Amino acid sequence: MQEITALDPQTRFKGELDIISEIMSPDGVELLVKYLDERPNLSEIQRRRIRAIFLEKFFLDEAVEEEIDLPGWTEDTVALLTENYEDDLERIEHMSGVNFISL
Repeated sequence: MQEITALDPQTRFKGELDIISEIMSPDGVELLVKYLDERPNLSEIQRRRIRAIFLEKFFLDEAVEEEIDLPGWTEDTVALLTENYEDDLERIEHMSGVNFISL
């Protein structure tokens, strides 16, 4: 949202951790909130890096695991589509004139 709104980087958004809190342990979310609250002058880039570190440490695998049950789809099919998707993201990220936003 920070990139889209072009607001002052110090502007905080209500619910900015809502999505990440759904895929992190409650203890991890609590520690992240406390850590960020104690450091209000962090830049947005610093906040992103911190969120990524906490997400890596407190990520809940079961929160994002999705079973794909489609006729004719095998694990190989899903793996190939996932690889294609990641390749597309990489290509988009490096396109000129594109501001790629990621975690």
